[in-house]
Amino acid sequence: MTRTGSSASATPRSLGEAVRGLDRDGLVALLRARPDLSYPLPRDLTELATQAATSPSVRRAVDRLDAWQRHVLEALACGDDPCTLDDLLPLLAGPGVTRAAVAAAVDALRTRALLWGPDDGLRLVRAVREHLGAYPGGLAPPSSRPLPEAEIAAEIEAAGVEAAAVLRRLQWGPPTGAVRDAERAVSVAQARTPVERLLARRLLRPQGPDTVVLPREVALHLRARDGGGLLAEHPPAPTPPVLSAEQRDVARTDRAATGAALAALHDVDVVVQAVAEQTLSLLRDGRLATRDLTTVARLLAAEADYATFAIELAAAADLIEGRPGLRLQATTVYDRWAAADAPTRWRRLADAWLGADRYFLAAAADGGRPLGPEAGSSRARETRALVLDCVATLPPGSLVDVDPVVELARWRRPALARPERLLRQVVEWTWREAEWLGLSALGATSTHWSLLARRQPLTDALAGLFPDPIREIVIQSDLTAVAPGPLAHDVATDLRLMADEESRGGGAVYRFGPTSIRRAFDAGWAAQQLHAWLAEHSVTPVPQPLSYLVDDVARQHGSIRVGPAEAVLRIEDPAQQASLLGHPEAGALRLRVLAPGVLASGAPPEEVVRLLQRIGLTPIAEDDDGRVLSARPPERAVLRREQAPRLPEPEEVADAVLAADARRGSVPEPDTAGALELLTDAARAGRPVRIGWVDPDGDRTERVLDGLSLSPGLVRATDPATDETVSIPLARISVVRPTD
Repeated sequence: MTRTGSSASATPRSLGEAVRGLDRDGLVALLRARPDLSYPLPRDLTELATQAATSPSVRRAVDRLDAWQRHVLEALACGDDPCTLDDLLPLLAGPGVTRAAVAAAVDALRTRALLWGPDDGLRLVRAVREHLGAYPGGLAPPSSRPLPEAEIAAEIEAAGVEAAAVLRRLQWGPPTGAVRDAERAVSVAQARTPVERLLARRLLRPQGPDTVVLPREVALHLRARDGGGLLAEHPPAPTPPVLSAEQRDVARTDRAATGAALAALHDVDVVVQAVAEQTLSLLRDGRLATRDLTTVARLLAAEADYATFAIELAAAADLIEGRPGLRLQATTVYDRWAAADAPTRWRRLADAWLGADRYFLAAAADGGRPLGPEAGSSRARETRALVLDCVATLPPGSLVDVDPVVELARWRRPALARPERLLRQVVEWTWREAEWLGLSALGATSTHWSLLARRQPLTDALAGLFPDPIREIVIQSDLTAVAPGPLAHDVATDLRLMADEESRGGGAVYRFGPTSIRRAFDAGWAAQQLHAWLAEHSVTPVPQPLSYLVDDVARQHGSIRVGPAEAVLRIEDPAQQASLLGHPEAGALRLRVLAPGVLASGAPPEEVVRLLQRIGLTPIAEDDDGRVLSARPPERAVLRREQAPRLPEPEEVADAVLAADARRGSVPEPDTAGALELLTDAARAGRPVRIGWVDPDGDRTERVLDGLSLSPGLVRATDPATDETVSIPLARISVVRPTD
C-alpha cells in the first residue's frame, strides 16, 4: 500500500490508518480489486476503511482471490498476529514456492486491504479471520503445552495402527471429532479404544465434554511425514496453469464464426417475430410453456436446447419481455436493435450473454424451461466471464479441451469452482453457447472471443466479415424464393410474412403457399401490393404460378365479412353459410341468421375472425362503415426491467474520496480505540452520542443514541426519537461523535 504524507517507513496502527495513508494510485488499486467499495460512494477515507473491514465486503474480497493468494491468506490466519513474511515460508514451502512468490501474494492482499502492516509486522483484518473460521488450513490453534517433535513419532507408533487411522481422518481438517466423556482422565494403562489411547498419549486433547481436537503440532508432523504441503494436501502452485492447444487457421475460423453469428442474429429475430405474432405465455413461475417452446423450436427447425438458448438470449438482450402469468411481448428495444447493422446487433447479443445472471442451458436441463427460475444464478455472470477470460489466454484459432480450462478456472477463482461438478458443467455450457453465438467455430476459438473477453470493440476487419444486407431474392417457378445472402431486416420481415422459411444460412429458402399468402392478406396487404413487392425484390421475372396463386387467394380472401354487432357476418356463398352454421365449433359464436347471407354473432369481431380462421375459412374484418380493417401495428412492451446503476470508475471514486477527505482538514475521525473510549465514557455518564455504522447490506446509518450499554463486541442503545432499541456490532461502527 502506497502511503502519502508521512514517510514510507511509518507503520500504521490499524487498517484505518493504512487506508488513510494511501495515495491515489493505491486507492485506485484497492477500488479496482474490490469494486463493491465504490457503491454506495464512501464519504471519506475513514468510511472507506470501515466498509472495507465489514464481513460482507471481506467475504466478497476473499472470494475474488486466486488459489495461491487464498493459500497465503490461510497461512497468515494460522500464524501469530502480527507475523512476519519469514514466518510464512515454512508453512508454504513446496515446489515452485519462493520468497518472492510469497511476498507478491502478501502485496496483493495488502492492496486489497485484507491485511496491513510491513513485512515484519503483518496483521490480518479481523473479519478475514472470522470468514476463514476457527480452523484455517484445517489446523487447531497453537497448543498451550505442545508435544516436543521428538516425542510425537514415538507416541504415534506406540498408539497402534487403529489409532493412527483416527489421526489420518483428522489430519487435513477439520481437526475435531465427537467423543463421549472426552474430558475424563485416561491413563495409558487404562486406555482400551483407539481414541482413549490417543487421549492418554496427548495425541488428541479434549475440547469440551464431547469433543476432541487434534493438536496443531501433531497435525503438522503428520502432514510433513507424508511429504505434502503443511496447509493443504494438494497445495496450489504460485503460478497459474498454462493452457496449450493445437492451432487452426485463424482466418478460416473467423469466417466460420461470423457465419454462426449471422445465424444467431437470424434466429433471435425469428424468436421475437414469433413472440410478436403468436401468443407465447408464461406460467405462474415465469417459465415458458412446453407447447410454446415446441412452437419456437419448430420455427427454428432446431432442438429444444437451442430454441431455449435463443429465447433466453432474446430476453437477456431486452428484445422480449414478460411477467409471470402473462404473455411474452416484443419490446421497443427490439425496433432499435433491428434497425442497426449486423456487427452492432451481434455485439449487443454477445454483451447481453456475457452479462446475464442466468445459465441459459440450465433452462434446457431436465426439469427446466426457458426463462424459468432454475436457470438464475448470482454467480452466472462472474463464472461465464471467468471461463471466457481463461480461454482468452490462448490465441485465436486454438482447439480447446475442457479439462485444462477447468483447472485454470479453479486456480483463478477457487470460490467459483465449488462444486467442481458445476464448474465443469458451466465450462461445457459456455463452450456450446459460444459456438451458437459465433465466438468459436470448427472447434476453435475465434478473434470474436478474444475481443469480447477483453471488452474491446470489433475491429474493422472483423466487422467487414459481416456481409452487407441485400434487398433482392431469386424467385423460382416451384414457388420458392432463395435469398443469396442475409436480407435487410424489413425485407426479411415482409418475406417471412408471405412465405414460409424452409432453410437458413447463406442461401435461405422460402416457400410460397396459399396459407402464407393468406397470412399477408390477413396482415392488411392487398393483391396489388404483393405483386408490386415481388416485382421490386425479385432479380428474375415473377413466375406465373406465383402470380396466379396470389390472385386466387385474393379472390377467396374476404368472402366472409365480419363487423360489430357484437359481430355481423356477410357471406356471399349460401353453401358456405350452411357449412358454417353446421360446423360443431360455430356454436361458440352464438350465430343467428338475419337475412340471406347475413349472420349475427354474440362474440366480439376479433374472436369471430380467429375462430373462422381456425376452421379453415378466410374472413376479413370491417369497421362500422364497411371499410376493411388492416392489421393492427405490432404490439411492443415498454421495458420494465430495472437497469442496474452505473458504478463509477475507480479513478472517479478515488478522486471524490480524496477531495472529501481534504475538505475535512487535518482532523481525523476517531480510530477504533478512540471510538471505544467515547462509547465507554458515554455509557458511564449516561449521555447520548452520535453513532454511524454500516448494516449487513452495506448501507450506512447515523443516529443520536442514548442509554448505551456495552458488551463484548456489541453496543446496545435506544433511539430517543423513536424509542427503538438497536444493537450494533462494534466492528460495523464507523463514526462516534459527541452530540454537543
